[in-house]
Amino acid sequence: MPLTATTLNNFARAFSERLAQQATGQDEASTRIVELRPAEQILTGFLTPMREKREQEQPRGDDALDEQLAQDLPQDSPYEQTAVGFEWLAPRAALHAGAIMTVTVQCSVYVRRLPTFKEQRRYGTPRTEKRASAPSAPSAPAPKPAQATRYEHLIQVWTREQPEQPLVKTFDLGDLLETHRATKSLEDALQEGLALSLARDLAPQRQVRMPLEALQDENAYNAWLAGLPHRPLERQWRPAIDARVWAVPTEPDSVRIALRLINWTPPHISRGQEDFFDPNLYAVTLRADIPAGAHRFTSFRELPQSYRYDRAMAGIGINAHMDYQQQQGRVILTSDTVPRKEVARLEPRQIPGARPRFELLAHNPLPLLRRIHAEMQAYDANEWARKLTELSGAEREEAETDRQQFLAEAREFDRGIRLLDDDRYPAVARAFCLMNEVMAELGKKTGGSYDEWRLFQIVFIVSMLPLLAAREYPALRQQGDDRIDLLWFAAGGGKTEAFLGLILWQAFFDRIRGKQCGVTAFVRFPLRLLTFQQLQRLGNALGQAELIRQREGLRGARFSLGFLHAPALQHAQVGRAEPEAHLPVPVLLRANTAGVQRSATADRAPLHGSGLPGGQQAAARLRGRR
Repeated sequence: MPLTATTLNNFARAFSERLAQQATGQDEASTRIVELRPAEQILTGFLTPMREKREQEQPRGDDALDEQLAQDLPQDSPYEQTAVGFEWLAPRAALHAGAIMTVTVQCSVYVRRLPTFKEQRRYGTPRTEKRASAPSAPSAPAPKPAQATRYEHLIQVWTREQPEQPLVKTFDLGDLLETHRATKSLEDALQEGLALSLARDLAPQRQVRMPLEALQDENAYNAWLAGLPHRPLERQWRPAIDARVWAVPTEPDSVRIALRLINWTPPHISRGQEDFFDPNLYAVTLRADIPAGAHRFTSFRELPQSYRYDRAMAGIGINAHMDYQQQQGRVILTSDTVPRKEVARLEPRQIPGARPRFELLAHNPLPLLRRIHAEMQAYDANEWARKLTELSGAEREEAETDRQQFLAEAREFDRGIRLLDDDRYPAVARAFCLMNEVMAELGKKTGGSYDEWRLFQIVFIVSMLPLLAAREYPALRQQGDDRIDLLWFAAGGGKTEAFLGLILWQAFFDRIRGKQCGVTAFVRFPLRLLTFQQLQRLGNALGQAELIRQREGLRGARFSLGFLHAPALQHAQVGRAEPEAHLPVPVLLRANTAGVQRSATADRAPLHGSGLPGGQQAAARLRGRR
């Protein structure tokens, strides 16, 4: 059954969701954690206790108050996160009495429980204590031999607990604008929602010793546990919602609203306390439901002002990402501590009925190329013209410049098509057809999965033909032909095939015009591993081109490839198919090189599907020269 795009997308969504659940402790394995503290298993999404609460002097004036509201919370350390939330802009006029903001908090905590018999037997560690009574006086008899006491400490078992219903508080935005700040505690609501006062299996809040006799069987173990005193939790969690408003100097008609959930639970005083009470809040989510008028988008000024970017921002997350939704006249803002973003896959544009297939271009390329050029002209007349009507100012000016560059590319493409159709230069068209034949044969070796150019590849190749051919035919030269074109595309987009096509065209063109040997192209790669991978692809292509060169009877030296390296790689090795053979590895590609220092020799070409180098196709042998 073939894997469709829908199947792959669903898998990616499910995988990322599962990963987020594990990272935040919402998976099944984090329901009950044994012999680990929760923070040692859960990676993110939890709030540690606030270490300090600084006393602030009463500010004087609105400006001083705004500055204090923006800065008075202690800053988190790189290792702790005490608050989560978000900020957004709101028009002052929308913050009036009766404009209600509903804040919903979801979180969980971990409570230490008594271990089961199986857990204690599996993870418990027996300990021994020896005690001997000291003599009371010099004349007293010698003490009795020390007696060993065997015991175990209860292992740590933590269970995830969360209220059945989310914790909800409301804020009047009109009051918030007037007072600038409001804090509402969730301590009582969380304690009521957890209902831990009814739990009978809470672990003691201190270290206890269990005699090994209690582990003889499960009944003895349960009887010993029943004898432990039952005490409620000595400490409670203290989450609080902090909302504040301050002015925005550059936008007097708007204010900035910051909403945070802060963990004000007192931190541990002594190191041993962390074994019995976990003050962290886990899997924290903060949600604000506000009137649509109480929110406005802002601009992400770090990005250039360009028609290519959507700079609109709904808000800024605080230790989290902020999600934005609009529902029935309300705006929903939600924190996400493990943000996931679906990015549309870039798929090459296709022209119906005009796919640039290698087979077709190898025999009758002109009709297809002219159709592509006509589509480029139609794109300018329709898509570009419509886009410009939607823009203004600097963005329109930038778009106009890009449109002119697109038209220049279309003209260069048309120039290449006319050269292929020019009977005065048959070598150009013949080399073009042979180049496409090589690509077609390579595509067949992949099972037919790669049988056509992408549009940017074929347009780039055809556009470069006049510039390359003008070196042999000066009459083709035009002003500006001495420029250097940079082909940019994202990884995996097909840049290698684009310049590989030009290398193959130039190699055939050289032989057709009578060049017997010499350098055709240099290719330099910055990464060593990338060099090895591209060597395979280039070797496959040149090997196939050599077979076609022999069939066509093109005179001159065979197509060959040199692999040059820096002195640091002088002793590197490339293994062949034969296990006993090893050859030195270099770093720079060349074709038909003479007099080049420090090069590699590969006796057999790496045609498609063989090793590096490897294979036994003698017709496409690669040989470097010293």
